[in-house]
Amino acid sequence: KYPEVPVIIITGVDEVETAVEFMKKGAWHYMVKPVEKSHLISHVKQLIELNEMKRKYSQLRHQFFS
Repeated sequence: KYPEVPVIIITGVDEVETAVEFMKKGAWHYMVKPVEKSHLISHVKQLIELNEMKRKYSQLRHQFFS
């Protein structure tokens, strides 16, 4: 419904089919419980960096084509 919002799935279901289904629906990452805090933090930081790069790209593109 909101493809611009990155989603990390955290679940107790450790099945490849389930992971593939969520990824096809747009999940950015799929993590199986128990989740290590450091891994979750790392993925959240990556999403923040990706969002920042997309924002900068959008600004540069706007400047270049304006």
